[in-house]
Formats: sequence, C-alpha cells, structure tokens
Amino acid sequence: MASPGADALFPPVFAPMIAAPRRRDARRRQHQREFLGDPPVKARMTRMSRPVGLGAFLFFWASLAAADYANDRAEIENLSARYMIAVDAGDIETVMAAWADDGVLEWVRGVEHGKEAIRKAMSNFGGAAASRAIADGATSRPRTRHHILNHVIDVDGDTARTVAYWFALTNNTPQTDVQVFYFGHYEDELIKRDGRWLFKKRKIFNESHQNRALFYPGLGERDPRGE
Repeated sequence: MASPGADALFPPVFAPMIAAPRRRDARRRQHQREFLGDPPVKARMTRMSRPVGLGAFLFFWASLAAADYANDRAEIENLSARYMIAVDAGDIETVMAAWADDGVLEWVRGVEHGKEAIRKAMSNFGGAAASRAIADGATSRPRTRHHILNHVIDVDGDTARTVAYWFALTNNTPQTDVQVFYFGHYEDELIKRDGRWLFKKRKIFNESHQNRALFYPGLGERDPRGE
C-alpha cells in the first residue's frame, strides 16, 4: 500500500507551509543547473559549440589567406611601378633587380633570355638610351613617362600571373607639348624567391605599332570572325 502524500497527512491549513520548502527546493535546483551546469544542457552546448568552433577556424584561415594575397598584391604592384620608374630614369640596376636569373623578356625588339641579355637590351632603351643623347651643356631635356593601370593579379602560392594595361606620355615633340606616345598591355609571369617577387617572364604588347592584333586572348578577347 502506497504511503499517503503530505497533502493527505496534513489538513489544508498547513498547505502554505508545505509548499514553501518545495518552492525553495525548486529554486535551489534551478540555481544549481545555472551555475554548476545541468548535464543535458552542457551536452547541448557542447554540440552547439562544435560548428561555431569550426566556423571560427575557417574564418581565421580565410582571414590569413586574404592578408597573404593583399601583401603579395602590394609587393607585385610596387615591383611593377618601381620597374617603370627605373626604366624611365635609366636606372639599370633597379631594372635588373626585378628579374629572376632565368627571366625571359618578349617585346618588339625580340626575345631576351636570361639577365645578361635583358640587361643589354634595357641598357639601350628608355631613360638609359635617352641620357646618352643629352648634349653637353644642356640644362633641360625632353622625357617619356611610362604608366601602368588596370592591374589584374592572380597569385598561386609562390607564382603569379598578371595582366595590365600600359601607356607612355612624351613631351619629345616638335611643339614640346605632351602627347600619348604609345600604349599596350603586359602579360607577366612572376615567381617568389627568397621572399621577393621577381619577373619570370614578361611579354610586352605594343598595340599602337607592331602588335596591332585582331584580338588578344590574354585579355579575354575573342576572335571577332567567329572562328
């Protein structure tokens, strides 16, 4: 026979006195669950934390990858800009510091293989060639300035491929005014060696003169003849 409950043993007048301890016990158990941890609740929280932890891990690595690309892009942009300025200034040492030892330069004057061939070619171009034409006693001289823009850079580990537009302005004109001299685009391959980005191959298209092709696949252009 089951034992009678507290409600059956005591008259209704004692009900408030019986209910108060029950409420205190319930509050105490609630506090224990909140501060000490209810096993089912802890289990649920552990299960919920797993995807949150994985998401944080993936976000962390994505942030690192974005930072690496930003650094690589900045270094490649600086390399290209520094190269342009050095070509115009006739600073051959800075020009050559941008090249890998086995670099290849493909341009309107031919194909140069290796740094020695590239050095010889660039020593007879741009500012290096212009400086030798300055007359004795001259106090001024005309100049040509090369510029680069629309620089698309794709990095894959320690290699990169880039495409960019370029153009040159000159004031070496009969009227001594500034004119667009020529324009075109680059298709570059770069390699990272000892923490530095270098030109592995540079293909220069002079679209205003010799390279007026019907289309340029490297720029995403398609054959307009539909072939």
